[in-house]
Amino acid sequence: MISKYAIVYIGVTYFCISFAIFMGLFFGIVHQDIQTIRETIEGTCSILNYTVTPFRCCENNGCSCSECTANITCPSALISLTEGQCCGSPACCREQCDTCSRRETYACACTLHGCRRCTRTVHFPCNCRCVDSVNREICTIICGTCHNIEAIIGIQTVDNEDNIFIETIHCSLDDQTCVDEFNEMWNFENRECHYNENDNELYFSKPKHNYAAIVFCAIFGFIMVTILIIFCIYGSYIVVKKTNKNYIEMI
Repeated sequence: MISKYAIVYIGVTYFCISFAIFMGLFFGIVHQDIQTIRETIEGTCSILNYTVTPFRCCENNGCSCSECTANITCPSALISLTEGQCCGSPACCREQCDTCSRRETYACACTLHGCRRCTRTVHFPCNCRCVDSVNREICTIICGTCHNIEAIIGIQTVDNEDNIFIETIHCSLDDQTCVDEFNEMWNFENRECHYNENDNELYFSKPKHNYAAIVFCAIFGFIMVTILIIFCIYGSYIVVKKTNKNYIEMI
């Protein structure tokens, strides 16, 4: 039979877990959604300026653990936008480790009354050392086209207030998908939008509540209230029982 102390321990544990989850969901999601929806104003957006700036850029495409014979270092190649092989930093190509072991304890065979302490042997690599290395590894620099894109958007809200919103993005080496997706999202004439001036956020659909978070808040809130009611009833029962016992003893 479970003792009353175990019941209290389980109840307090479930209440604390439910309280932590409830507070995290409410202030992390639900409250923020309420604030965002309250502060967001409907309006009409139009592009004032849309600028695409392509430029040459390079990146390190990877290195191999072989001794480099090139006459340029990789940082210099990146700065000068020089494509081809370059020399990187010292590198260890292969290391060798010993196998060590230690004894450690862990909780096992757990019940409502506690856990036993068991021991086990854990093996792990140790005393590692490099057995094959190079002074400068050989790397490959590739070059192509990057893009900086800027969209300046004019917003006229239903309250006839004018606002400016600027969206920028950097598209990396030969990333045409990035350019196309940004162009599809931000290069338009006129469209309905929703603007939050406090957070400087622009939405093309009205912000909505996260109903899943609301449902989970309600569930864990109900659990907390239920546990509190049970404890109140149980506490009242203990008080009444003790009072009656004292009364009988007095008689």
